[in-house]
Amino acid sequence: MLAAERGHLMCQFLVGQALLRGLDGTQVDLEEGASWMLRAAEAGFAEAQAQLGLCYLAGQGVRQNYEDALSWSIAAADQGHAWAQYRAAHILIRHGQRREPEFVEAVKWLVRSLNKPQEEGERRHDVIKDDFNFLQSALPADVFKAACNEAATSNGHGPSASQGGQT
Repeated sequence: MLAAERGHLMCQFLVGQALLRGLDGTQVDLEEGASWMLRAAEAGFAEAQAQLGLCYLAGQGVRQNYEDALSWSIAAADQGHAWAQYRAAHILIRHGQRREPEFVEAVKWLVRSLNKPQEEGERRHDVIKDDFNFLQSALPADVFKAACNEAATSNGHGPSASQGGQT
């Protein structure tokens, strides 16, 4: 705890995880857990940004807010966090305005996440397929193909410089 209080990002993240999940006998305290995640996330720690995105998506320790969930997920996704890339796409699809520009951005995030290898036992690629199939049917074929091509040829960071990592 001392290292977390002194600003060690991994320790802040781990304290947050313990409080959010009740790990190692720690009593669950969602608000305090989210607060520790926020400290590490604001300092740029991708795992904390991804977890904080989940907190905002679920309203876990913070008020549910899809814009904040997307913002923190994109912050982690920009650093190459595969699940955050998927989550950014998922939020755009399920909680956005369901317009073509959001769907195009979602395609780009899904392609980036699919291009990351899975760890043993991970189901990310299986989960992505449903959203990918939806987008393929929701977008004109040429728009879908262009979005896939752009994502595949980019450097793996944010889907478009025009958004500056924010939506």
